[in-house]
Amino acid sequence: MPSRPRRRVVGGALLREGRVLLGHRHPSRTHFPGVWDVPGGHIEPGESPQAALERELREELGVVVDLGGRDPEFRLVNADYELSLWLLPAWQGDVANLAPDEHDALGWFAGDEVGSLELADPNYLRVLSAALAAGKAQLQWSKDGKSVTKSSRPAAARLP
Repeated sequence: MPSRPRRRVVGGALLREGRVLLGHRHPSRTHFPGVWDVPGGHIEPGESPQAALERELREELGVVVDLGGRDPEFRLVNADYELSLWLLPAWQGDVANLAPDEHDALGWFAGDEVGSLELADPNYLRVLSAALAAGKAQLQWSKDGKSVTKSSRPAAARLP
């Protein structure tokens, strides 16, 4: 029996004042119901991961991000999905829950609060804790996704 293709998904961790925005996945969702997750979603056929994240954040949160073609800071690959995750200290617009059928709640969480949440992926705790500890600095993950260092790239400024 042929194996199912791995789902390609993207996520954006919006960072503000030492907190990260997470969405509580609606209990009716097929994948990861009832847990906290970063906003994002599936990559459509013919769509780049960057374009997918820009679209998903516009649809779900009403915010605009410009990734400028930059690579994600983190990738998680397992048997079911491949997640590309960007850390986003800058965006345009006010965050709103425009997709309550996907997330029944949104919340801003500090690093010490993230550990008490049931997360869609256990790797989020390590990733988000490191991002919040680093503050506004851009992070560079190793290719294996197991370590993080501050990048020499300047931190992005909030868009007007």
